[in-house]
Amino acid sequence: MWPHDLDIGGGAPRIQAGVGAAPATQKNYRNIAGHFRAEHGDKPVAQMQSRHVRRIIAARAATPNAANTLLKVIKMMMRFAVDDGWIEHDPAQEVRKIRVHSDGFHTWTEEEIETFESHWPIGSRTRLAFALLLYTAKRRSDVVRMGRQHVIDEFVAVMQQKGKMRIEVPIHTKLRTILDATPNDHLTFLDTAAGAPFTAAGFGNYLRECCDQAVVPAHCIAHGLRKAGSRPLAEAGCTAHQIKAITGHETLREVERHTKAVDQKRLAASAMVKLEKPDS
Repeated sequence: MWPHDLDIGGGAPRIQAGVGAAPATQKNYRNIAGHFRAEHGDKPVAQMQSRHVRRIIAARAATPNAANTLLKVIKMMMRFAVDDGWIEHDPAQEVRKIRVHSDGFHTWTEEEIETFESHWPIGSRTRLAFALLLYTAKRRSDVVRMGRQHVIDEFVAVMQQKGKMRIEVPIHTKLRTILDATPNDHLTFLDTAAGAPFTAAGFGNYLRECCDQAVVPAHCIAHGLRKAGSRPLAEAGCTAHQIKAITGHETLREVERHTKAVDQKRLAASAMVKLEKPDS
């Protein structure tokens, strides 16, 4: 049976997947573990088998991403149970994730970007929020902490919340225009109506409300702007390493996933040129 003080995400040092994770990720792991314990905490862990784990995950197949996150948390707990001597074999070790057929978050189109920008003028806090996401290609958790103190020699420098890596990104000329036109007397570029810094979740909700007012589709969210910010870099022929230096992705595979549509189009165009002009 699971003890009530089992912690996920930093409290128990042997649950390595949670150590060093962003606070929001740690909180999410704890919540998932709490729900799992409420549902299955009265069952003896020594009798848990792989088929039980598969059944639990399969029951959540309608929401594959949530199911896979639950599987990740179960594996953390099972490794803890093995290390602590509760069980000898990890019953979740051989359970596979549910395959997700998705391109991830929607990447804003040029038309959607134009719709938003035409509604929110330069000089408004909302337009600045939008520009910071689009022209730095950063996560909302990083954008909400940016301020004038982070601008050094026309670079914006930020310690990323995820991965704890310091990234310095040149300030795009369009972002510079918007920064200069937007009044700000606070430590952060963006603040709530009460004058306090945004939380990442609060900023996401704020942007969604602004999208609604601009009549931008519901699938347009903050993370999709991060992907949209990567697109012109790929269209300009930047390598995955160059794009990664701006976006701060942890792996090249993540960058390639964000830019695969652009890469496909560019490769197809170059292939057609070779077909029609073999000597070029």
